[in-house]
Amino acid sequence: MEVGNQLQTGPWQHVHVKLPDLQSLWHWGLSLKGQRRRTFEKKHGNLIDILNIQVQPIALEMLVQYYDTFLRCFTFNNFQIAPILEEYERLLGLPLETSPQYLYRGQTPSWSSIAKLLRVTEARLSKEKKIHAYMARRDRGENLTMALLANTYYTLNHCCERRGGYLRCCIPLLYLWMTSHLFHSKIKSLCPIEDFKWCCIKIMSKDLWAKLFDQITEKTICWYLVWNEREEIIVKCGGFPNVLLLGTLGAINYNPELLSWQVGYPVIRVPQKEDLRPFLLHGLKIQDGELHKKIRHAWRNVIKKGKECGSRSCGASTDYKNWLTSRTKKSESPQCQRREVQTYEAQDTVRVRQLEEDLAQKEMEKKSLKRRLEETATALASAEQEICRER
Repeated sequence: MEVGNQLQTGPWQHVHVKLPDLQSLWHWGLSLKGQRRRTFEKKHGNLIDILNIQVQPIALEMLVQYYDTFLRCFTFNNFQIAPILEEYERLLGLPLETSPQYLYRGQTPSWSSIAKLLRVTEARLSKEKKIHAYMARRDRGENLTMALLANTYYTLNHCCERRGGYLRCCIPLLYLWMTSHLFHSKIKSLCPIEDFKWCCIKIMSKDLWAKLFDQITEKTICWYLVWNEREEIIVKCGGFPNVLLLGTLGAINYNPELLSWQVGYPVIRVPQKEDLRPFLLHGLKIQDGELHKKIRHAWRNVIKKGKECGSRSCGASTDYKNWLTSRTKKSESPQCQRREVQTYEAQDTVRVRQLEEDLAQKEMEKKSLKRRLEETATALASAEQEICRER
């Protein structure tokens, strides 16, 4: 378990988004029609539609630059935003109230032990960890929303702490969440998939995505989405200061009280350090069984907030804004990092051009010397022939 309280700062995050090959699933989804499709959607929500979303990987690679590993959110100049359980619930179309949460039970031996027993590599067997969650959905009807959100935060945190790597988990879902807040749909729908289609997002270059993220403000973000209308938000579980998520890769927390405007309530209170204490549990090891048990018990005592957060508004108090401003000043903003990178690139470009010009000049001098050498050799040969004739 890792606990810390330092602001995550540093150089540009060299994170790449790797899209899985979903062609076979896409064709299979097309073959599902009529009652078969309705049965599948009733059990698995919007899964097929989400997998069919055309993701622009560069968009998420730019978004990751704003991720704060300590606060578990994307921090911009004057606001913070991050996926919350309630949003993923609606995006997936899997109501939390109608099915039990999938919570890892820690009842299996270690994956390395199983790998040795089956005589396969642990890397190959690691895929089974993810399958475990989907089997739980199929056999016990458990809701995978928490596991998917946990894996999303876990992979974001993992890549940003390493300053690089591949973002692989739940890519279409994270992209759908991001675009729902960045782009205004032409038609307001109760279905997030329909909203996405009506946004008509064009294919954009890295520079255009960078410009978009540089220019967004709290006034341009789509905060309170029609398809996510609700009265309350989960703010903490059990004795923990925030919300703990347990997925197939480990356990991690996030801070809903920083994100209340995503459900239509203002952010008023400046968070205390103890409320923001990060929690991170790597893997699903047997020795961490007691912590897993503690997390499962915490989910029996869920604390929600609604009207006590204040009147409906997507604003923030002056105290919160001052706190956020002071925090962002301490960190190295992606805009500044990008300008530095661009400066270095410009300097390198000038240097390369200078070298190219020098090389071209040397080539011209070389050709001139070669020509003079050939002329001298010709003159010398002519002189030798003249001498021979005189003899």
